Amino acid sequence: MAEIPRNQAEHPMMARRSHDDAARQKAVRTLRQRLLPRLAAGSREMYYRTVEPALRRRQDGRPVEDFREIRAAMLEHPYVRFQLGTHRVIQELMYETLVDSVEPQLEELAEKARTLPRGLGSLRLDPALQVPRYVTAVDIHCQPGGYAHEAFPGDVSAGAIYDRSINMYQQGAGGMTDYMGRAVVQYLAKAWPGFRPRRILDLGCTIGHSTHAYVRAFPEAEVHGVDVSAPLLRYAHARAEALGIAVHFSQQNAERTDFPAGHFDLVVSHILAHETAAHAWPAILAESRRLLAPGGMTVHVDLPQLDEIDPYRRFIYANETHYNNEPFWTPYRLMDLPQLMESAGFAAAETYRDFTAVMAGEDRQKARAAVEQSRRLGHGAPPGSGLGFALLVGTRGAVGGGRAAEAA
Repeated sequence: MAEIPRNQAEHPMMARRSHDDAARQKAVRTLRQRLLPRLAAGSREMYYRTVEPALRRRQDGRPVEDFREIRAAMLEHPYVRFQLGTHRVIQELMYETLVDSVEPQLEELAEKARTLPRGLGSLRLDPALQVPRYVTAVDIHCQPGGYAHEAFPGDVSAGAIYDRSINMYQQGAGGMTDYMGRAVVQYLAKAWPGFRPRRILDLGCTIGHSTHAYVRAFPEAEVHGVDVSAPLLRYAHARAEALGIAVHFSQQNAERTDFPAGHFDLVVSHILAHETAAHAWPAILAESRRLLAPGGMTVHVDLPQLDEIDPYRRFIYANETHYNNEPFWTPYRLMDLPQLMESAGFAAAETYRDFTAVMAGEDRQKARAAVEQSRRLGHGAPPGSGLGFALLVGTRGAVGGGRAAEAA
């Protein structure tokens, strides 16, 4: 498979950048993608060489499992506090450079979104929709104003900032930053090679970057995307039209949409679960089940649960709640997903837990080798850790094409 490009592809809706804007954003991306992994490698070594043995002695040899115990012990070390503080500062710097670049273009971008030629997909907004508090209460990922902030009629700034941030935030996101959608498409091709959905729904689609992967993979399908944010959807629609991609966007709450029961063959979400709430995620799973046609499938992409990763990574994961404005990040990692799927109406035989490579083009054998190396070093990595995205899969009865023995 072709190598995934490092640089983000430009398109007509993307905010322009001056030379200085591009240089500042590249500098912050380098800090994030080069410095932070090195700091994390240092704290990982500290944990397994020093902190974990000390905790075992303190606990009479009991295995160290509780991320809260690990966090309390790790925060005693100045190096770790420096690491976590640096992570937060770089996150804020990322958005500072983006806001400075996008803000002078707000009205121009809104006008461009309004006047770009249309005709491929559609956009349906609902001014009466009440945006859930779990979206409005915090600036998710530290994005100023959050994902649903609307400063004036027709505002698309949340989408313009989000679009630029993806490539800075995630190493290897690819030219069109559709890496999560491509990862699911690759998974489906291997696990259910004969599956050909006619209607596809992306829940919590933000700017539709992952949605586009399904249009390309299933050109005969009708593809929809829903989100609660009008600014994101205005940008998503204009972006898709500018790129020549047909997606039907609508402003809806994924907990309960207005689509008829059994309307979709494939319902997906990408890193939506941990941005919701304890009452909302079970409702979204139930809605996914309601929307599936017989023989349909839902695939929800997120990162692994705490019991699926090694103890050090449990500590790192939990810090997203404390340092990255992710209040539901840790509570979601503790949820019993099989039980939630059963409550949503999926039978045990219709529920799968799979893992896929971080990027759709990554060699899976290399990912497995990294896990085995971690085990040899005594880090106790269980199956799934280091393999990238965790997939929560539910089907409605038998799915056409069958399921391959080796899912990913």
